[in-house]
Amino acid sequence: MRFFTVVVFLLLCEISFAQNGYNIIESNPVWVSENYQSQELQPWGSITNAGAAFEANSDFAPNPTNNSGDYRFDYQITSHVVVPGFQGEVTYLVNSADNSVAIPFDRNNNAGLRNLLLSRHPDYGNLHFLIRKANRNILVCGLYKNQKTGILEKRGLDLGKDVPMNEVLGENIWSQQYWFNDAQPPLTSEQVGETGASPYLLQILENVPIEGFRGKAPGNQTIDLYFVKFPLSERITPEFMGLGNGIIKNLKNRTNQLVVWMAARNVPWKGGTTDLFFYLQKLYKANAVFHPGNYKVMTMFNKEGMQDARSFQQYAMQKYQKIKEIQNQAKNCPEGDAGKACRERYEKQIKQIQKELEDKAKQLGQKHHVPIQ
Repeated sequence: MRFFTVVVFLLLCEISFAQNGYNIIESNPVWVSENYQSQELQPWGSITNAGAAFEANSDFAPNPTNNSGDYRFDYQITSHVVVPGFQGEVTYLVNSADNSVAIPFDRNNNAGLRNLLLSRHPDYGNLHFLIRKANRNILVCGLYKNQKTGILEKRGLDLGKDVPMNEVLGENIWSQQYWFNDAQPPLTSEQVGETGASPYLLQILENVPIEGFRGKAPGNQTIDLYFVKFPLSERITPEFMGLGNGIIKNLKNRTNQLVVWMAARNVPWKGGTTDLFFYLQKLYKANAVFHPGNYKVMTMFNKEGMQDARSFQQYAMQKYQKIKEIQNQAKNCPEGDAGKACRERYEKQIKQIQKELEDKAKQLGQKHHVPIQ
């Protein structure tokens, strides 16, 4: 009996924006850490419409949550991330209406980051992009080499929600309202040094009005957040835009503010706990669009796919049991030519069940776009 094989995919390929299924146009900077200032916050002072910016939602359109529509993003963020097994820059696009995120892999050419984000699927090779949808499903897209034809095909994989990225890049961290209710007075310079803050943050603290607050999050986690004191005029819909760093709706003073550093402690991690650090390097306005609809996306590993796979497994077990019963019945057939017709009757029944199994497996593969070898 022939069964389909799920092939984990994507080989090395030549990369360009046109080939990679997305286009990114950078626009005006909101924050560049090397300059220790934001264009919008210079000269330092209050923004007169800060309350209006806090109350308003983003005027950008939220992204879909399917695997075929275009995904658009209006900001680009570069953060320095320190987590177990990885320390380095992560550049990603973010949607100010729903906090969906896209990571273009040619701007994150780091094997350590790929292994961290996709540690359960280590054989991807060079991908085109990863999208964390607003519903937290993870989608990766790139090229897959068809083993029969040798042709590189545009393929994607919908991984569902239970993936490392949602642990690594801030999704595990907090209930924002809970944190604000618990947040303590500004941290002292000595406490800032205790956080493992990078020298860049310490330099910024000497040049830019920044306050650090320490609060609790559910699960006995401690979160330190460092805000630029003065508000931003950027308008966002979610209470926080970004992964660890970005723009926050400060629920206490009712302004939108820039979070340039976050330290999270006692974060659940692989059966224990760990500390995570996020340092904001750049925040730019952008105009970016990603096209997962250009890829045939396999959905076997998301919630629906896993449910279908379990249903097929139960179905197959029932069929195997039926085959076993028929084989036992066939043992009662007379030996030799006298039992030929009897055995053929049972063999026909078994072949019919085997065909039903193959057809069911093929339907499952077609529904979830599983490559058949």
